Amino acid sequence: ILLSGAVTALTTAPFEFITVTESKVRLVLLSLLQYVLLCGEMMLFGWLFGWFSPSEIWQMPIYVAAVYVLVVIIMYIATKREADELTRAIIKNNRARSEEKNN
Repeated sequence: ILLSGAVTALTTAPFEFITVTESKVRLVLLSLLQYVLLCGEMMLFGWLFGWFSPSEIWQMPIYVAAVYVLVVIIMYIATKREADELTRAIIKNNRARSEEKNN
């Protein structure tokens, strides 16, 4: 399990540098590529380590999709919360500067 975690982390790491300034089509294609790579890795490790029988391999993309969607939702919530905090800090800073100029 540790080996599969390390490999999937190495696969996922380059995708962390994808920015929201990318086009929507490119974001979708890169997300699809990431999902396909993760499915392939999990199928390979599942086969190598006997996590499931060969007749159950079709279920792996479903499991990977469930985890993938859960992680995307968690990351969205965390990123939105961070962006909201930064926005509040900027507004507070701008108000403080405006008050200093007026005094």
